[in-house]
Amino acid sequence: MRVDVVIEDGRWHQIEFKAIATDSCAASLKAVGHQARGHEIAILASSDARITELNDRYRGQKIPTNVLAWPAPKSAIDSMTTSEERFLGDIALAWETCVGEADASGRSISAHVSHLIVHGCLHLVGFHHRTDTETEKMQNLETIILATLGIISPYDGVKEAYR
Repeated sequence: MRVDVVIEDGRWHQIEFKAIATDSCAASLKAVGHQARGHEIAILASSDARITELNDRYRGQKIPTNVLAWPAPKSAIDSMTTSEERFLGDIALAWETCVGEADASGRSISAHVSHLIVHGCLHLVGFHHRTDTETEKMQNLETIILATLGIISPYDGVKEAYR
């Protein structure tokens, strides 16, 4: 598996971002039945200002958010040969929002970032949270994946929904 990391905001160097990203992506793909080998994901570690720009451009929401994910177009994936790496898509995270959420929840920034990358990876492979059923399925899968990384469920005690 190849995880291309672009650290646009230097504060991300405070944690082992590349290792967290690689481990979280590999665990996510394994949990949904994909071999990590042969897949590529790009991750941008940015700021609230940059995420606000991206969120406005792609979702029409001029506010910061914790994580954004853009799956690769199905046509691009379908056109690849089996010998090529399959590019699954892009994920972007915002430092200030991630740190604020981690602090508010009493979780470490590393555990929270792992969760958000798992969440983003699930979006890249087709999971959504548009309905209560989809949200529950996605949260249960996130909990299972995080457990394989030694991270407790972010949903214990608080039912947080990504909407």
